[in-house]
Amino acid sequence: MLAATGIILAAIYVLWLYQRTMQGAVSDKVKKFRDLNAREAFAVGPLIVIIIALGIYPKPVIDVINPAVKFTLQNVHQTDPVPASGTAVGGAK
Repeated sequence: MLAATGIILAAIYVLWLYQRTMQGAVSDKVKKFRDLNAREAFAVGPLIVIIIALGIYPKPVIDVINPAVKFTLQNVHQTDPVPASGTAVGGAK
C-alpha cells in the first residue's frame, strides 16, 4: 500500500512539474532568448544527421558491438536467443 501511494504521489508530482514548466506563461527573462545560434546549430547538426543515419542503417554499430555481446554471452554460459518462428502475436497460429 505504501509503494502504491508513492507511485501515485510521484505521478502527481511529475504531472504538476510538467504543467508548470511546459504550459505556464513565458517569463520576460526568457522571451529574449533565441532558439539556436549558428555555432550551436553547427554543433548539433552533425549529431542529428548521425542519429537519423543510424536509425535508418544501424548495421555498422551492430557489427562493432556483436563480438562483445557474443563474448559476454559465452562468459555467462548463455546462447544467443533466437526469435520464435511460426507464432503470431497474441498466441494465434
